[in-house]
Amino acid sequence: MVLSRLRRCFSSKSSSSSSYSRLRSPPPPPPLPIYHGHYRPPPIPPPRPVPIAAGAYRQPETTTGDGACGRVEEAPPRRVSIGGGSGDEEKTSAMYRIENELKAMNEESATHCSFGPVGGDIFRWEGLVIGPAHSCYEEGIFGLSIDLPSDYPSTPPQIKFQTKIFHPNIEEDGTIHIDILKENWSPALTIEKLLLSICSILSNPEAQNSINEASMMYKNEYFRFCEVAREWTKIYAMPS
Repeated sequence: MVLSRLRRCFSSKSSSSSSYSRLRSPPPPPPLPIYHGHYRPPPIPPPRPVPIAAGAYRQPETTTGDGACGRVEEAPPRRVSIGGGSGDEEKTSAMYRIENELKAMNEESATHCSFGPVGGDIFRWEGLVIGPAHSCYEEGIFGLSIDLPSDYPSTPPQIKFQTKIFHPNIEEDGTIHIDILKENWSPALTIEKLLLSICSILSNPEAQNSINEASMMYKNEYFRFCEVAREWTKIYAMPS
């Protein structure tokens, strides 16, 4: 009899708990609307525009080719019209750099070199270097041509001797073989620093990697090299 009462007790508790859980469970969701036998999802609201801070706009890149998957091209270099002109003239970043170097030269000129543009072409310059004292080129005045590229100072200038000179690092046509005009060029270098470096190699040639006649004589017949270098300096680099 006791067991039957316990069974009835537990059965009543379980039924009440199940009824309680049914009361606590959330109601089922309403059925989705059906239109012509197909489900139509609710409309998605359009995305909100992203605010753009003042001054943070960047011009979109231009593309070439068909469609949006074309090849991306870099934007052209920035050009600024020169004030006071007719509007046809434009000033590039290279021109700004060149003008700054000319301004610095006028404020504090070097003692062993000088340079400046030829006529109205700001990319064509001429330079002069004076032979260092106590060297084979002492008292000599050597002219150079300086051609500045349109993307200067990203690309080094082309500098050549116009005055004939007998030197291990300078070819017969005036080409100069120094690393800062080639693989070791840096945009931080200026024309004045390049001309001072050229004056330095007149006193201390770097004949190790050169194979011209002057370099061979410098390594094998040094005194003969000095005689020829002084003779060329007197003939070609000293004003009469």
